Amino acid sequence: MNHVFLISGDDRCRKEEYLSFLKQTKEIADGEVEIFDASKVKYFSFPLFFRSLASRSLLVNGKRMVILKDAYFLSTCHTKGNDGDLEYFQREMSLYLKDPNDQIVLVIYMDEETLDARKKLVKFLKKEAIDQQTFMALKPWEFPAYAKEQLHNEKIFLDQEAFEELLLRVQHDRFLLKKAIEKLQLVPKKRYGVKEIEEMISYSVEVDVFALGNVFLEGNLKKTWKILRRFQQAGLDTQAQMALLAFRIRNLYDIKELFELGYDEETIAIRLRMKPYAIRKGLESCSCCSALSLLKILKELGDLDQEIKTGKRDPKQGFEYFVIRNGRTYAGD
Repeated sequence: MNHVFLISGDDRCRKEEYLSFLKQTKEIADGEVEIFDASKVKYFSFPLFFRSLASRSLLVNGKRMVILKDAYFLSTCHTKGNDGDLEYFQREMSLYLKDPNDQIVLVIYMDEETLDARKKLVKFLKKEAIDQQTFMALKPWEFPAYAKEQLHNEKIFLDQEAFEELLLRVQHDRFLLKKAIEKLQLVPKKRYGVKEIEEMISYSVEVDVFALGNVFLEGNLKKTWKILRRFQQAGLDTQAQMALLAFRIRNLYDIKELFELGYDEETIAIRLRMKPYAIRKGLESCSCCSALSLLKILKELGDLDQEIKTGKRDPKQGFEYFVIRNGRTYAGD
């Protein structure tokens, strides 16, 4: 029976579900889980980690779960660490895998960080007899059908406008969808309208910044105005909204430019200090545009900003005209 697991991928919902499944099937008590956060060199102790793997459960015939979380030496982060520590990890892990502690369920869990297949220790682990589970997020065009299926399974029915609003708020994220469904179940209704979704399902400015760039480039003016209205309700003035849109477009331009130069997703992630998952999502959202077309949008936003600052353009009218005119101007350039 396998007692060592490697869990990675960008679908955090399914990763959490699988971790819960392991705790249940391996009969791990709540107090028998120990987490080692290995995302930072100075906070992680290799000897302490391996000492824990050698210890026994406090319960008679019980099992313990040891979680090695976001190990910097396995991820795409830029921290290299000490070569001696990395050699120590490979040596000790190799010995452990030959004779694992039958009371320990070891989970190497990539939560916030992304597994880097190019690193020596990752290659080492993948060659070993451990259970490897990779959970990848759905593509944007796959998510609506998945969301409808999940809502149907829970007997939750939404008007079409309410469904579209829900998708805006969860942004193709299974974890956010799961949380949204849990909230809707707290207030049962035969059918939910857009008003209920707006009242019950929260959104974050961070999520909306990415959504704004996506729906703008899609040419979906209705969704673009909806997000901009939310920014206004949050107290952001027109120039702040312009800055947020420019931030996202600039981010997509950097990604697209490197992609057009022939770099792969992992290399782009390293150069821009982003996660490969974010690079993949960025490329999907700007698939209809070239780097040049994104640069044109940035230039127009910059010109508009200067005209507003010099008093030549009214901020609100100028930005609204820009959004209406450019919603689909560059799509497919």
